[in-house]
Amino acid sequence: MAVAALAVDAVDPAIVYAGTRDQGVFVSVDGGASWVPSNSGLYNLSIGALAVEADRVYAGSGGNGTFVMPLGATTTTTSTSTTTTTSLQQAILGRRLIVKDPKLDDPSKRKIVVVATELGSEDTLDPATVAANGAMVTISADGASPSSQAFSMPPPWKAVGTTGAKYVDKAGVHGPVKLALLNRTSSGKFKLKVVVLGKLGPVQVVPPNPGTGASVVVQVGGGAEYCVAFGGGAGGTIANKGATTFKVTKATAEACVP
Repeated sequence: MAVAALAVDAVDPAIVYAGTRDQGVFVSVDGGASWVPSNSGLYNLSIGALAVEADRVYAGSGGNGTFVMPLGATTTTTSTSTTTTTSLQQAILGRRLIVKDPKLDDPSKRKIVVVATELGSEDTLDPATVAANGAMVTISADGASPSSQAFSMPPPWKAVGTTGAKYVDKAGVHGPVKLALLNRTSSGKFKLKVVVLGKLGPVQVVPPNPGTGASVVVQVGGGAEYCVAFGGGAGGTIANKGATTFKVTKATAEACVP
């Protein structure tokens, strides 16, 4: 593994990030003794520069600009003989992803819709943490012309009964995310939904023309991370309509990258 860049967490110096030339970003929580990949939303695995903030990592790639990756919560468990690192990232089954750019000369018409629904999900959700801390969503569309962007969804969110939380910003005060929903019912039905509108703010994610897959990562502030993949290993039906529409429906497997 050829390491091209290193960055140390400003709060906890035991947490170190490494950018590699062909395997993306790796993270260590024990000062470099052990490493695990951290590549949510990253489709160019050649990384030449890294920078770390309190809730995100900036990864400068070779040829595709800078990626912004939300930091997933990480815990370390120590036994008498081994140390293991476990990410709180949880995969939700994707149902529908639509990326539209209907008028190429008018970015305000751009729209992204993400829906993930899973019955009998074993994933966990703390609605109170979501409502109080908000979240960030990173959406990536892969293909001939890939694109990726992170969107902030600050608190407060509205409670959805006792099982979920909803973010609504119809005026685009905080950016182009109009609506976001995280909900897990008592029966185990988990739903994730995000709607992004260009008329509410800048949207850089466009149909990859043609597209091969997409990934969506929702990072709850101070909480868990949820990921949804469309296409690739996650499966699903892909429909490309040139530069105007990219659509993937009914993923067949849980995954965190396409």
